[in-house]
Amino acid sequence: MLAKNARKLVGKAKWRHLGRSEKAVDCGGLVVLAFKMSGINVKDLKNYGREPHKNGLRDILVTNLGEPIDKNKMKENDIVFIQWDGMNEPSHVAIVGSCDGRLTLIHSYSHADGVVEHGLDENWIRKIKEVYRWRS
Repeated sequence: MLAKNARKLVGKAKWRHLGRSEKAVDCGGLVVLAFKMSGINVKDLKNYGREPHKNGLRDILVTNLGEPIDKNKMKENDIVFIQWDGMNEPSHVAIVGSCDGRLTLIHSYSHADGVVEHGLDENWIRKIKEVYRWRS
């Protein structure tokens, strides 16, 4: 459900810090919007800097989804917490998708200027520090 709804915004929604609409979202906004499009209301962290780890991004993930699960059990519709190279803490979230039996990442990414989906290769897997799963 989350991946399917997030995928609707690939190539359509631009990246915008604090964005929460189908026209422009940031990484957290895409996750919140995918839940909303799935008929699920989650708590949102609406006021954060460009480095949201300093403003409680992990705390809001735990509040909405519970403690992280084993990374090796990652599957479609999970939410991943990503740490960029050179950073001390994770500061980016993405939704796990799948295509042709392989896992993908769907996320709003400033370097791509919008919502993208791409394969989940070893480089991306290395950046994933925590995995969260919606428990309906």
